[in-house]
Amino acid sequence: MSIRKLLFFLLLSSFLGGLCSLLGFWWLTQPKNNIRKQIQPENIFASRKVNIKVPDGINFMNASKVALPSVVHIKVKYANRVAANSEEENYEDYGSDGPRRHHSSGSGVIVSEDGYVVTNRHVINNATTIDIILFDKRSYTAELIGTDSSTDLALLKIDENSLPFLKYGNSDEVQIGEWVVAIGNPFDLVSTVTAGIVSAKGRSISLLEDNYSVEAFIQTDAAVNPGNSGGALVNIKGELVGINTAIATQTGFFAGYSFAIPVNLVKKISDDLMNYGESQRGVLGVSGKSVTADIAEKNHLSEVKGVILIGVTSGGVADKSGLKKNDVIIKVDNININNLAELQTEIALKRPGDKMKIIFWRNNKPKTTQVTLLGKNGENMPKKSKKYQKDMKQVLGASMRRITSEEKQKFDIDNGVKILVIGKGKFKDCDFRDGFIITEIKGKQMKNVQDIQKMLQECKEKNLNAVIKGIYPNGTKKECTMAW
Repeated sequence: MSIRKLLFFLLLSSFLGGLCSLLGFWWLTQPKNNIRKQIQPENIFASRKVNIKVPDGINFMNASKVALPSVVHIKVKYANRVAANSEEENYEDYGSDGPRRHHSSGSGVIVSEDGYVVTNRHVINNATTIDIILFDKRSYTAELIGTDSSTDLALLKIDENSLPFLKYGNSDEVQIGEWVVAIGNPFDLVSTVTAGIVSAKGRSISLLEDNYSVEAFIQTDAAVNPGNSGGALVNIKGELVGINTAIATQTGFFAGYSFAIPVNLVKKISDDLMNYGESQRGVLGVSGKSVTADIAEKNHLSEVKGVILIGVTSGGVADKSGLKKNDVIIKVDNININNLAELQTEIALKRPGDKMKIIFWRNNKPKTTQVTLLGKNGENMPKKSKKYQKDMKQVLGASMRRITSEEKQKFDIDNGVKILVIGKGKFKDCDFRDGFIITEIKGKQMKNVQDIQKMLQECKEKNLNAVIKGIYPNGTKKECTMAW
């Protein structure tokens, strides 16, 4: 081949190569509308028309749908910074410190359709005002019904009916490894849902400082942060199994461990606060500690579980039932007792006057005894707090006074109590109006306000209907049957 032809082919090859490179660059830099259309459908968003298939066992959508409307946002205010709740940081993240505030927020759970809300005591402690915001954004000022420092629980009430509420589950049936969902308002991010598994049960973290404290937390790895306190821990069915209370962290934020009060204890304390105004605690009269491997070996126990008694109060319930120092309690009412926290919980679920069957080991032999628990002050039945007993005026929702001599003569009656102003309460439910004079309840004459409060308090405690009779200033008589 001549040199001329060789140069020609080299130039032609260079030209064609450059042309191909130029065309390739042009093609690569043009918009790819057809490719973009193929990619876009992969950004799928859930809608009512899309059937999302989730593997059985990890579907949290139903639990979230059931529970979300029943979890509320709680906002509290304090009189000043000194009164602000310094406990809050200690409970929500018991391994860190935080600044005191004159306002804070947390979560709560509606547990009845007529507006009872459960939360943590530390969320509302020392608050001057407590506001509750529902899932649908309605806002209410809450009434504090009562608190219990031994469990860090509080019960609130808002004036509303037909509310969505969470059904109680059974925390005894919660299993380690079970999926759970935490719902609350961390960092004021309302209605936040997280999920995890139950990591442990009966966990004591030395958080509560009350002499009768009960710590048998459900430990989970569901993400919980400041603001989640008082919120719901639910199972896959959407049943309440715990109230989220604390996290273990050195930073103030979630670090893998969160703790919830078991719902069986929540239900009992809530019922106590609702019906008695304060927690009703049975007392066994013992001190003890969890059985360790060393204790089991020393006492010739076949298993490392139970509570060994290190002290028995002389003349107390346990002493009278025959329990002695070094006895090892292994069951209460056929429920296995693995550690001290579980024993404390079982006792806390009882009230004064309740009976309890105890199975224990003594000298390597099983024995059984039955005890009747007493209260802290030796009472053998539940007792309403003094504060709660004085609340009948609030229950009735009216201001009253004894009628004057002139009114007795005018209406030809011997005694009576006049309603001055009626607000929300039982009297309004009876359709009484201002000026109505109550003359008798259940056939007994009412001479003063105290007579009315005492009579209706007795009816309420015994769940008895009360027939109330009276007269209006125009002479019209009226009666109402008040039910509880």
